[in-house]
Amino acid sequence: MEKLTDRPLNDYDADNPETEFWSDGNKVYHGKWGEFKGVNLKTFVHYGFWCKDDRKCFHGRHWLKDANADTFKALNYTFAIDENNVYTITGKVKDADIKTFEVLDNGKSFLWHNKAGIPLYTPKGYAKDKNNVYYENYEGKTKIIKQADLETFESIGDTYFAKDKNHIFGNGKIIKKADINTWAKFTETPLSYYSKDDKRIFYGFWEINVDYETFELVIPENAKSIKFQFAKDKNNFYRNGAIISFDEFEDYFEEWKSEIEKMPC
Repeated sequence: MEKLTDRPLNDYDADNPETEFWSDGNKVYHGKWGEFKGVNLKTFVHYGFWCKDDRKCFHGRHWLKDANADTFKALNYTFAIDENNVYTITGKVKDADIKTFEVLDNGKSFLWHNKAGIPLYTPKGYAKDKNNVYYENYEGKTKIIKQADLETFESIGDTYFAKDKNHIFGNGKIIKKADINTWAKFTETPLSYYSKDDKRIFYGFWEINVDYETFELVIPENAKSIKFQFAKDKNNFYRNGAIISFDEFEDYFEEWKSEIEKMPC
């Protein structure tokens, strides 16, 4: 975790999430919300949304009242741990085994680039202990993936897809019928949820009915991430795996290109 006193004073930048916590040399501040009262600047450290001083631990401004400041540490953008509990943005991971708990990716799910061209992230990711595989996707409590094989389970690294010796997973759910030997993502461009194996095309964690041979993604030149999830085949245009009209496709595609052109290089 980064020590706030090691950074330049007053370096808060509303466009840069890495300066979410900042100081004027006397007090700690939390972005646009103002003074972060009751914390010790000299001992204040942070990583992403996680922070603590020598007495208290927080997620953002939310006090983790049961956390032990002496043993508390951020494991990644999504998970933190102390001697008693594992924590996420949605609360404690119930019954997690502290001694064997480990994260399987960086827990940073890309959202988009803001107007300044700076990437923004949200907590999301996979983890496991000796008993279970876990998935945190910011949708209620952390999920236990009961069908996962503990020994072979691994995150693909994008915090959305994962695999083990038996299955491919998307958003923590089995992608039914996906062949584990031939499955692959269509692109490494962040936020694309299309994938395929040697027979089928998938969006998210379900199969979609398309023409396999002619199916392709449609991504504007210079796109840093996926926004509208466009694809096409010889018969149709698709958005988020569903068929859309050509007029809808053109409108959204032009909007996307316009946003890209306005972004800093």
